[in-house]
Amino acid sequence: MYDINPGLSGSISGATGYLTNINGVLFFSAGDPANGGELWKYPGNGIASGVSSISINDDLLIYPNPSTGIFQIKNDDLKITAVEIYNVMGEKIYASSKNAENNLTIDISNQPKGIYFVTVYEGTKMYNKKIVVQ
Repeated sequence: MYDINPGLSGSISGATGYLTNINGVLFFSAGDPANGGELWKYPGNGIASGVSSISINDDLLIYPNPSTGIFQIKNDDLKITAVEIYNVMGEKIYASSKNAENNLTIDISNQPKGIYFVTVYEGTKMYNKKIVVQ
């Protein structure tokens, strides 16, 4: 495994993070209570790069979570232009374009129970959240 955030070491109390593979690209999310969150992408060429267009937005609500596969995406400040959902294998299982909406109902109840990664687009900005279907 390559260090996708070179130069940083140690641990931070209360820090959270996860790794996920989306279409062969490794993403690493990290956050801590004092500094917020970052998302890094490992492009597979040996060079790590920050991805400034991907943000963690704590005001983006996905509920209920866990869900039966039918859930709401809501944020009064965002105008959502598209939504993509990936399973843990990195396979896109849902994609939809929207017309600048800020409250959506999504139905993936036909998918197996498990963890899914939701990517919400507002123009060229991307926001990532995790949803559990049970």
